[in-house]
This record gives sequence, C-alpha cells and structure tokens, in this order.
Amino acid sequence: MSDEATSKSGKTWLYVVGLLVSLPLCYALSVGPAVVLQKRGLISSTSLQYFFDPLAQLVNTAGVGNAFASYLDFWMAMTNTPMP
Repeated sequence: MSDEATSKSGKTWLYVVGLLVSLPLCYALSVGPAVVLQKRGLISSTSLQYFFDPLAQLVNTAGVGNAFASYLDFWMAMTNTPMP
C-alpha cells in the first residue's frame, strides 16, 4: 500500500472520531438556545421536553445540575430573556 492511501485512511478515522465526539457535544450545548426560544414562545415546552429528555436524565443521573443551571442562566442573561 502506498503512503498516500495510508494517510487518507488515517485522516478518515480522525474525521469519524471528531464527528462522534462533536455531535453529542453540539446536542448538549443546543439546550441553551432552545430554552431561550421556548421562553420567547417560539418552541412549545412539550417538544422541548421530548427532544431534551435524554439530556435531562443524564444531568440528573450525573449530578451536574448546578453546572447545567448556570449554563441556562448564562443564555438567559446573554439574550435578555426573563426567567419566570
């Protein structure tokens, strides 16, 4: 096998691993903007709960509720969205 074929294969695995790591991270970070949209009435609370229920269960199980609440507070403050 040539060096060119080996290097392409190595880069492909790097891209696959990067994608597998970045997708769950993007999912977790998207909860902030989604909550802002829900508070502004653009997304229903039912659909928000349905979509982010696995993340909520993970947050409750892992015990990172304070960090999660701080992240949501950050989004509320940055977008001037009032919390009820």
